[in-house]
Amino acid sequence: MTTRRAKTQLVSLHREQAAELAMLTEHLHRWLRDASSSTRTELAGFLGGAAEGTLAVAGLVDLLGLATTRLRRRLPEQVNR
Repeated sequence: MTTRRAKTQLVSLHREQAAELAMLTEHLHRWLRDASSSTRTELAGFLGGAAEGTLAVAGLVDLLGLATTRLRRRLPEQVNR
Protein backbone atom coordinates (compact mmCIF):
# COMPACT_ATOMS: atom_id res chain seq x y z
CA MET A 1 0.00 0.00 0.00
CA THR A 2 1.39 3.37 -0.96
CA THR A 3 0.51 6.62 0.66
CA ARG A 4 0.55 9.88 -1.25
CA ARG A 5 1.41 12.94 0.75
CA ALA A 6 -0.80 15.90 -0.03
CA LYS A 7 0.97 19.07 -1.06
CA THR A 8 0.61 21.91 1.40
CA GLN A 9 -0.98 24.96 -0.11
CA LEU A 10 -0.31 28.30 1.52
CA VAL A 11 -2.52 31.36 1.55
CA SER A 12 -0.96 34.79 1.78
CA LEU A 13 -2.48 37.65 3.71
CA HIS A 14 -1.33 41.20 4.15
CA ARG A 15 -0.28 41.91 7.73
CA GLU A 16 -3.31 44.12 8.27
CA GLN A 17 -5.63 41.37 7.04
CA ALA A 18 -3.99 38.84 9.36
CA ALA A 19 -4.34 41.28 12.26
CA GLU A 20 -8.04 41.76 11.44
CA LEU A 21 -8.54 37.99 11.29
CA ALA A 22 -6.79 37.59 14.66
CA MET A 23 -8.99 40.32 16.14
CA LEU A 24 -12.12 38.64 14.77
CA THR A 25 -11.21 35.21 16.12
CA GLU A 26 -10.33 36.77 19.47
CA HIS A 27 -13.70 38.56 19.69
CA LEU A 28 -15.56 35.38 18.76
CA HIS A 29 -13.56 33.38 21.28
CA ARG A 30 -14.22 35.83 24.11
CA TRP A 31 -17.89 36.18 23.24
CA LEU A 32 -18.48 32.45 23.06
CA ARG A 33 -16.37 31.71 26.14
CA ASP A 34 -18.39 34.22 28.17
CA ALA A 35 -21.78 33.53 26.55
CA SER A 36 -24.79 32.74 28.69
CA SER A 37 -25.85 29.14 29.16
CA SER A 38 -28.94 29.78 27.02
CA THR A 39 -26.77 31.05 24.15
CA ARG A 40 -24.48 28.03 24.45
CA THR A 41 -27.51 25.70 24.57
CA GLU A 42 -28.98 27.31 21.45
CA LEU A 43 -25.66 27.01 19.63
CA ALA A 44 -25.31 23.39 20.79
CA GLY A 45 -28.69 22.61 19.25
CA PHE A 46 -27.56 24.17 16.00
CA LEU A 47 -24.29 22.19 16.05
CA GLY A 48 -25.78 18.78 16.61
CA GLY A 49 -28.07 18.48 19.60
CA ALA A 50 -27.58 18.21 23.34
CA ALA A 51 -24.57 15.91 23.78
CA GLU A 52 -22.75 16.33 20.48
CA GLY A 53 -23.57 20.02 20.24
CA THR A 54 -22.33 20.79 23.74
CA LEU A 55 -19.04 19.08 22.95
CA ALA A 56 -18.89 20.95 19.63
CA VAL A 57 -19.36 24.30 21.42
CA ALA A 58 -16.51 23.49 23.82
CA GLY A 59 -14.34 22.46 20.88
CA LEU A 60 -15.21 25.63 19.01
CA VAL A 61 -14.20 27.77 21.98
CA ASP A 62 -10.87 25.94 22.19
CA LEU A 63 -10.31 26.12 18.44
CA LEU A 64 -10.97 29.86 18.31
CA GLY A 65 -8.61 30.44 21.23
CA LEU A 66 -5.89 28.38 19.56
CA ALA A 67 -6.36 30.08 16.19
CA THR A 68 -6.11 33.50 17.83
CA THR A 69 -2.94 32.55 19.67
CA ARG A 70 -1.31 31.15 16.53
CA LEU A 71 -2.19 34.21 14.46
CA ARG A 72 -0.97 36.61 17.13
CA ARG A 73 2.36 34.78 17.49
CA ARG A 74 3.02 35.05 13.77
CA LEU A 75 2.28 38.75 13.50
CA PRO A 76 5.02 41.32 13.94
CA GLU A 77 4.81 43.21 17.23
CA GLN A 78 3.91 46.57 15.65
CA VAL A 79 0.89 45.04 13.84
CA ASN A 80 -0.16 42.92 16.81
CA ARG A 81 -1.84 45.69 18.80
